[in-house]
Amino acid sequence: MSTAATCSPTTPTRPPPGGPEPTAPFDLDGARLTGHLLAEEIHLAGASAVAQFSGGAADGRPALTQSAYGQGIGYYLATVPDAAVAGRITAWLAEAAGVRPVVSGLPPRSKWPGGARCSP
Repeated sequence: MSTAATCSPTTPTRPPPGGPEPTAPFDLDGARLTGHLLAEEIHLAGASAVAQFSGGAADGRPALTQSAYGQGIGYYLATVPDAAVAGRITAWLAEAAGVRPVVSGLPPRSKWPGGARCSP
């Protein structure tokens, strides 16, 4: 039996015509981040909450969960991040997994041979 979080389908909240897009703010390690369109209702079934929604109808409910699976850990985000928030979550996940740069001391954005770019 899996120990993952279970989810209840939610209907995305649609803004009124010309109205602002609905948001789902949540807190992750002291940072206030924002998801968009929906805040899915998560029921922890052996998983643990890493971040909680902060505000609105989903206030206090899990926004990001983690669950052990085999020799690893699975994560589930219950909202839709924009590119900036996805980058913050990816950086958090990399740090949580112990991922470190092969070459230390590089500036935040570096060019590799052939012109490829990388960002943390």
